[in-house]
Amino acid sequence: MESSPSPPLSRGNLLLQQLEHAALAPLVAQMELRTYQAREVLIATHQPVNEVVFPVDAVMAQLIRFTDGASVKIATIGHEGVIGWTLTVGVTSIAAETICQLPGTALVMRANDFRTAIQPKGPLADLIARYGVALFRQVALSGACNARHSVVPRVARWLLVCHDRIDGDAIAISLAFVGELLGLTAVGARIALDILQHRGLITHGHQGITVRDRAGLEAIACECYGRMRDEFGRVMGYSLGVAGSSPHIQPVQPAVD
Repeated sequence: MESSPSPPLSRGNLLLQQLEHAALAPLVAQMELRTYQAREVLIATHQPVNEVVFPVDAVMAQLIRFTDGASVKIATIGHEGVIGWTLTVGVTSIAAETICQLPGTALVMRANDFRTAIQPKGPLADLIARYGVALFRQVALSGACNARHSVVPRVARWLLVCHDRIDGDAIAISLAFVGELLGLTAVGARIALDILQHRGLITHGHQGITVRDRAGLEAIACECYGRMRDEFGRVMGYSLGVAGSSPHIQPVQPAVD
């Protein structure tokens, strides 16, 4: 017998799409679709997680902020994942700030409703446990990348990560915000983007950044981009959709080790 299709509200989030209709429908009934703006704070550092957020076309970032005002992005979360997943293991706050990186929508569920809905060893609990592993691997690779690789390949990696999570080629973000996310000065961010623009890979201006040559960006990006995608697919059993298009599932064989 064919399984029922996912409720329409859930179709923009790849993690939710992995659930059968019977498990998904009660969850969606307790969710609301919310619009987020760039720089909007979802969860402040060490503050309670009051909501669980499943991005649809918004892209979120987790940042570490330093006492001198600097910040560095340690993770990107888009339609492939969930924010607030630590509630499944009883952790009600995290040591990072979660903000909206690229504006858009997400499905939001109250923390108490989420706790009630999670069944030990159930399909959602299993998915989120694996997502926690995938996110940890992203954070670990991101830290290694920041320490090892030069600015331009890292900026190219970040552009590809964003491109994987949006519909189209336009990344709506300011130059100053790029610098804030990547731990660069505005001048440093501009120089890196200018280099990529000079090579015909992107254009950038006051309205944001537009990807012009995806293959060229992949060629210049550091190896961490491919490793992050591969690790995600190995753990989750699905990968991000084709970049620059509407999100869809590309099944792969999971292999958690």
